[in-house]
Amino acid sequence: MQNNSLKILFRVDAGQKIGTGHLLECLWFAKASGFASVFCLNRDAVAKKLVRQFGFPVKTSVSISGFNSLIKKERPDIVLFDLVDIDAAYLRKVEAGLAKIVVLNALKHRLRADAQVATVFKPHAANREYFGNRYILLKPAVLSSRPKQSAKKVKNILLTFGGGDAGNFTGKTLSALAQITADFHTIVVIGGANPHFYKISRQLKSFRKSYELHHDVTNEHEFIKLMRSSDLAIASGGYTLSELMYLGVPVIGLSQNDVEERHVFVNFPKNSFINLGRGAEISEQKLVAAVTELIQNPAKRLRLAKTAKTVVDGKGIERLKKIVSNLIHPRVVILGAGGNLGQIIAPALRKIYPVHGFDKDRADIT
Repeated sequence: MQNNSLKILFRVDAGQKIGTGHLLECLWFAKASGFASVFCLNRDAVAKKLVRQFGFPVKTSVSISGFNSLIKKERPDIVLFDLVDIDAAYLRKVEAGLAKIVVLNALKHRLRADAQVATVFKPHAANREYFGNRYILLKPAVLSSRPKQSAKKVKNILLTFGGGDAGNFTGKTLSALAQITADFHTIVVIGGANPHFYKISRQLKSFRKSYELHHDVTNEHEFIKLMRSSDLAIASGGYTLSELMYLGVPVIGLSQNDVEERHVFVNFPKNSFINLGRGAEISEQKLVAAVTELIQNPAKRLRLAKTAKTVVDGKGIERLKKIVSNLIHPRVVILGAGGNLGQIIAPALRKIYPVHGFDKDRADIT
């Protein structure tokens, strides 16, 4: 159900090279928050299709002038950016009008906004207003799923490397798994923007272990079912990693790029997953060794799963919704709220505003 009292215009990019993670977290938030939402993207057919599947209107614009025209047309309350390379110079060109500006995941440059939140990323040192595992945004369907119990034996291994997988880590991992003598079933999930689909399909024809191949899984319940059926996952991307951790699936992580290596994987404690580092630099032999160790060590898999479930609590969307709402609905601080006058005023104001008895610097009205 939409909350039409508040409207958000999202500006986010997605595609084969950069993946779909940033777009997905915005879509999850838009769906769960109930706010009226409009998306503005770069020109990518897969990304546009994804937004339409969620039921939101989508526009495309790569120029700042085009985006400013869209702001004037849509008249949002909030303009929300989820762009890794966003900087202060870009924001100065944005004609937001009366809208508040919220920036997610400003990783590389210092900037100012009405609110800054980092989800699965480690932000620039100057942009740490709200960040850490508390602000990880999980899809609502994951939150309604029960975490699984750790299995004594690895029967199913999941391979999933995001929407793009430009480095074809899927193919490399399949080559490594083919060298392991243990008996297990392989679940291969390939994103809709993956350019290696046909190459991987040919590779699987000579893969001697049992497997199943899933391409462009858009039904989130189906993907969650695949994750929960796995006893071990080999994955990249902070969002998928977070979901697997929340569901209690032990994970071996391969970072796709510099952003994942330096801004995503470092956010998670070392004992919550196996971080092999940059996937392009990992040899098949190292993959074989890491997978074999976890297959043979159920106690270690159990420790990883237990720690992971404490790292991701699943309340990130609730926290972001509160941050956004407080930008539109003024916060009131009553100085001397415990006094006679404060005790009279506070109950009445609480019916209209979020009221605080302290933290004067965070107030819009005092």
